[in-house]
Amino acid sequence: MLQLTKNQEKAVTYGNGPLMVIAGPGSGKTFVITMRVKYLIKNLKVKPKSILVLTFSRVAALQMKERFIEYTSKSSYIDTVYDGVTWGTFHAVFFSMIKAVYGYNAAQVLNEDEKYNIIKVLLKQYEPDMEELSTLISQIIQEIALIKQEMIDIRYYYSKSCAADVFREIYKGYGKRLAFIKKIDFEDMLLMAYELLLKRQDIRKAYNERFKYILVDEFQDINRIQYEIVRMLAGNSQNLTVVGDDDQSIYGFRGARPEIMLGFKNDYPNSETILLDINFRSGIHIVNCVQRFISHNKKRFKKEVFASERESRPPEIIEYNSPMHQFKSIIQDIKGYIKSGWCYDDIAVLYRINIQPRLLTKFFMEENIPFTINDTVPDLYSHWISEDIISYIKVANGIAGLNDWLRIINHPNRYIKREALRGSDSCSCIKQLYSYYSDTEYMIKRISELEHNIRVVKSLSTVRAIKYIRGAVGYDDFIREYAYDRGIDDYDFLNILSELEESSSGFKTFKDWFKYIDDYRIQLANSSGLIKTKKSGGVSLMSFHSSKGLEYKIVYIIDVNKGIMPYKKAVSKDELEEERRMFYVAMTRARDRLFLCTCKRGFNGKNEPSIFLNELKQ
Repeated sequence: MLQLTKNQEKAVTYGNGPLMVIAGPGSGKTFVITMRVKYLIKNLKVKPKSILVLTFSRVAALQMKERFIEYTSKSSYIDTVYDGVTWGTFHAVFFSMIKAVYGYNAAQVLNEDEKYNIIKVLLKQYEPDMEELSTLISQIIQEIALIKQEMIDIRYYYSKSCAADVFREIYKGYGKRLAFIKKIDFEDMLLMAYELLLKRQDIRKAYNERFKYILVDEFQDINRIQYEIVRMLAGNSQNLTVVGDDDQSIYGFRGARPEIMLGFKNDYPNSETILLDINFRSGIHIVNCVQRFISHNKKRFKKEVFASERESRPPEIIEYNSPMHQFKSIIQDIKGYIKSGWCYDDIAVLYRINIQPRLLTKFFMEENIPFTINDTVPDLYSHWISEDIISYIKVANGIAGLNDWLRIINHPNRYIKREALRGSDSCSCIKQLYSYYSDTEYMIKRISELEHNIRVVKSLSTVRAIKYIRGAVGYDDFIREYAYDRGIDDYDFLNILSELEESSSGFKTFKDWFKYIDDYRIQLANSSGLIKTKKSGGVSLMSFHSSKGLEYKIVYIIDVNKGIMPYKKAVSKDELEEERRMFYVAMTRARDRLFLCTCKRGFNGKNEPSIFLNELKQ
């Protein structure tokens, strides 16, 4: 057997019955799971086909299987003895159950694009004039999933994303649409598998006899219905091994419930708990710092984790004047590391929300620093707010199409009817507006103001034109009113305007700026930056969620400021604890060097540092 620590060996060689392994960052979680499977087969003579290993992603399942093959191939035991273990995701295993019983096929499973479009059509019935739908659609999709996972009665559910009655109608409409097209979503899979095992004792018994031992990876991310299915599969034998870390439960929006792990001992009073208490990833200063930090959470297992003998620098808190200063400084640091012999692959820049690296990617491109992005970074210039501003500039410079005119005439609202421009071309729009409203004096005045604003925009430099549109034209006020009317926080919208203004500051002419925008979009489409090669590698840019399970020698966490960390929408105690866990996950990606970056000012004024920075010092 490969070298194991004392607690790893306890977990691997545990016999029958329920077992919970608390496995913190860098503690050898995958190693323990795969070695335990090997131990069950070789030492306890368990048939491989009687073992089920469950995890949350195909990648994780494949990695564990490959690691298991690697470990068993070094054994003198005949390799084929180990064949037959089921390594699968929750969805794959549960879908195989309903496929066998109900005859479903993969084509009947709704994909994410189909789901998005169904909700979009339904939502448009209630918000026909709303420009920013994508965020709201994502929130509604998450809530629908949550209702199914928690088996909540829709009559007693109150939505956080939109009016309760609107949400209920969308929820019902979504169900009707799925029934009409004869498809199911991932949550339906879980519900059907749960009901199948609950109502059909013969089928449940067959699965109990098939899977004598069940191991669950990333147990802290399990939701209620997944847990109930696993409990039924484990049956009376209770040979259930769960492995996870309550401090890394960061998928509350997907229904993950850390309290399930915290309550495991109540469900299985005869279970044993083993803590993998050595972090082999991070240096001692990083480990000690993050352990002090996460101890501020109340709902957790109290635990003491030690670093292996590796040294590291203490985490550094760096204060910058502005986001631009922050990004430029990080880039200079990276250049210095590369000159000193470090690799791009050694470095990661992490962020709380996906919109944060929009301008950072701009600087990486300009400095020819290769990078990869694991998340979809919204294109700043494709946002409807940016398109409004760009349309103003195009109209002012005589390069607009009719759609550009239609974008700007009521942003801000001038109460101009769209039909007033029907049949006109872009060159005659102003004349047609004057003609259409020739007998309405107050509308003539508004059109005259619009014409004046367009002339002024044409005479200004790029950045000054944007400032003028925001202030004198009244676009910022329009955005505030737009957000207020829909119960949306205007912070992100105003940030987009400020980022757009900042991005235009280095361009003397509109033509140069437009060319840059075109080039930026091409590069962003090419793997979101300079394409990563095996030879040179690339700096990893990713959100906290995407970074989970990964590690880097050098980690920068950007914008550690109030409103971002913890995120402004996290208001309850439970939400704040999840924000703290997310920050903990991000910090524990670092092996040698960890930099926490905060800015005195944001794009829209003065910033305050995150409360998390104070907690790190306590």
